[in-house]
Amino acid sequence: MIARNEIVLTEIVNEYEFLIREVKKLKIMVAALMAEKDDLELNVCRKLRAEYDEKIGNLELQITQYNLEIEKLRSVIESMQAAVNNDIKMTRENAEKEADRKLQGFYDDLEKRTQQARKDQEYARQRAQKDKENAENAGFDDSNEGYDEVNWEEFFKSFDDFFKAFDEMFGSGRGSGQDRDAEDDHSHRDHEDGTSARKNINPAKELRALYLKILKALHPDNKKDRTQKDDELLRDAIKAYESGDLERLREIAETIEDEVVEARFQNSPEDIEELKRLLKQLSDQRYDLQNSICRIKISFPYNMKEFLEDEAAVAARQEELKSIIESCRNTISVLNERIALLQKEMGV
Repeated sequence: MIARNEIVLTEIVNEYEFLIREVKKLKIMVAALMAEKDDLELNVCRKLRAEYDEKIGNLELQITQYNLEIEKLRSVIESMQAAVNNDIKMTRENAEKEADRKLQGFYDDLEKRTQQARKDQEYARQRAQKDKENAENAGFDDSNEGYDEVNWEEFFKSFDDFFKAFDEMFGSGRGSGQDRDAEDDHSHRDHEDGTSARKNINPAKELRALYLKILKALHPDNKKDRTQKDDELLRDAIKAYESGDLERLREIAETIEDEVVEARFQNSPEDIEELKRLLKQLSDQRYDLQNSICRIKISFPYNMKEFLEDEAAVAARQEELKSIIESCRNTISVLNERIALLQKEMGV
């Protein structure tokens, strides 16, 4: 309840200023969500697949191979038994060729899975090496660092500190020319509370920060007047981010210029309507990206993240799979004995 003689000060913001501010905010948030989605798809999930394959997936592939071998042997037995029943001679080789033909689709799927596992493992190895090089070049010890996900809803809650927070977290306000050169002459900056912190000391965070900045400036949904050079730089940035090429991302970030929203839209009825359409488009895009990220996080391999961190659970699953493998081997041995008897019965 407001007292009768109490004076209330309210910030008056016209429609144009409100729309400009909201568009700026949503453009950064959409870029941040794009960066998170790409990080999950290009980096995090590939590493998780490689880790899963190393700990569990390779055993599951062995079981699949053994099960295909079992199906093949059963098919061979079926064909050879039919030959015996009809007093026809059939070699094991011919029976196996017929079985392989029936199972070819399953063999192809298994080969695809095997090749993908190798690619993911090679990517994880190369990316780990690149991340190590980035850390060494920065003189940064990342032994105690983990992948820290940003709570975007919390991050965007307070608009008063929004742009300051964006600058501090992602380093988008480094400036240019003399300001940037002066900043490069020393390794830290002072905060308002008198403390100081090295900027971009964590190369993994700098990698994501640069990528976010590039997405905000170059993504088709964020830039109206695009050029072929913009498309080429964006493709280079995606490739560099996937491989962890920090130097290339720095080069790209130095060459781009972000769009100034106020320069694109004037305080006119036509531009205000255009701002409203853009705001709706960005809001829809944010919703779609949030849903996409949610789907990624409830799907394989991301849904295995906590399981892979549980050493006891992983060890228990490995023992379970090894037991299945041993059972498959025993079954294969029995089936081979059956085939040997059929060969003896046919005299081949």
